[in-house]
Parts: sequence; structure tokens; C-alpha cells
Amino acid sequence: MSTAHTITAALGGRWHGRYGMVRCVSHDDRSPSLMLSDGESALLVRCFAGCDPIDILAELRRRNQLDEAEQRTADAQRSTLWDDRSEAIARGVQIFGEAHGPLHVVQAYLRSRGLGRLPPDCVDIRFHTQCPRGRDRLPAMVALMRDAITNEPTGVHRTYLRPDGSGKADVQPAKMMLGRSAGAVVKLTPDEDVTLGLGLSEGIEDGLAIINSGWRPIWACMSTGSMRTFPVLGGIEALTLFRDADAPGRDAAEAAAARWRDAGRAAAIVAPAGVKDFAAMAEAVSHAA
Repeated sequence: MSTAHTITAALGGRWHGRYGMVRCVSHDDRSPSLMLSDGESALLVRCFAGCDPIDILAELRRRNQLDEAEQRTADAQRSTLWDDRSEAIARGVQIFGEAHGPLHVVQAYLRSRGLGRLPPDCVDIRFHTQCPRGRDRLPAMVALMRDAITNEPTGVHRTYLRPDGSGKADVQPAKMMLGRSAGAVVKLTPDEDVTLGLGLSEGIEDGLAIINSGWRPIWACMSTGSMRTFPVLGGIEALTLFRDADAPGRDAAEAAAARWRDAGRAAAIVAPAGVKDFAAMAEAVSHAA
């Protein structure tokens, strides 16, 4: 089998003749959105949710899915990928800058998910009335991604919505990233609220669910890989990791907690009870009320 075919099989995906579709290794993927194929000299990866190819290749390497020759080829691709990434970051920041729509559609969407209201100090989430999606333009909740250390913008996360906010738009995938997600967060509470302790969720909606339950400050790290590698930050003495309920979420939280403890900081892990993540838990509680 080819490299792409072999990796597709190892990840439990489906092969379609010349390409494979698997659940993306770089974000919490509900349905297969990562396409793998063989280029002339290298494995080609494309996540339709917008994950960075560099992050995907790094995660495949961590999972021992690339042999030494493939790893060398992936390293050689980095300069081109970095150029593409810079353009994506700029475009993502531009999209966020265009987002000035009234927030009532976002608020309606969050209520439909049992997530309460968007906190008034959450300035890095906006509403775009006509957010680009390929050739289409759709309403979207857009969130600015920032480097966890430098605070510099690294791109944008988009959740495409129905016009009335009653749910996600009828497109797949309905959530997409543009820019660099590795090492990035969406700051759901501002820096001035972060003193000695910080909570970290995987997804934006998980984080908003946690805030709605009364816990803050919270940042969302956007993917399992970013939770795994979340850096030790100066001035923060305690990190609480609100992980997803699956094995990758558990492993990522444990790796981050171990790194923080090795640095002399406190780290705690909290998992949702009986559901896949904290957003699902909030939705279940809301529907039961």
C-alpha cells in the first residue's frame, strides 16, 4: 500500500481509490475531515476544517505514522507551508476585522446549545453576517486565535450558523479554522482576569459552558494537540485542564499537567460526567430543565 493508504488504514479511515478520509488528528473531529493522498515526493494532507498542515504532520510524526524518509520530506516542506501559513494568518485576521454584525444571532445560537449568553467582556468573539466559506458567504460566529505566549493574532475560528441562530449552518464542516492553531488560544476571558490561575478547555463552546457554570478565567486551546503542548506561562501558578472524555483528550491533558508540574506549578484535570465534552453536558442539562 502507498503511504497515504497505510496511514488511512492505521487511523481507521476509508480509502477512496486515490485518497483517504480520516478523522483529523489535529482537532476534535466528529466525522472524517482529513484527506490524505500521495504527492510526487511527499504525503499530502488537507483538513477541511482548516487545521494547519504543519500541525497535522507533527501529530502524525508523534503517533509514529511517518517513517524517517517521510519525516525528512515533511521537514523539507516546512518553508513552503510557513509561507502559506503567513497568508492564512493575514486572511484570518482580516475576516475577524470585518466582523461587526450584531451579536443577537450568536446569542441565539448559544442559547440553543444551553450555553447561556456570551460574556460581555469576551471581545475576541464576534458575528460576521457574510463570512467567507469557499465561494459562499454565510453568517458565522468568528473567534480570534492568539498566540498563548505573545498574544499576537494567529488566525480565526469560524462556526457557520443558520440565519436565525437556531443551530449550525447545514454545511460540512460547519466549524473551520484559518491560520495557525498550534500554540494558539481563544481568550474567552480577558488577560486582566488571569492572575494566579487559569482554566483551559479544548473547544470554544466547552469553555463558554464552563464560564456559564460560574468558573473563570477560561481560554480555549482549539484542539487536542494544542492542549497537549500548552506552554507553561509566567505568572500563572495553577492550571485547570477541562478535558474531553475520550482517550486523546485524557492523554493530552495528562501530558500538559505533567509538564506544568515538572515546572513546579499546580495542575488539575476535570472531565465531563457521562458525555463527550462540557458543551454536551451543558446542552443535556438545558434540555432536561
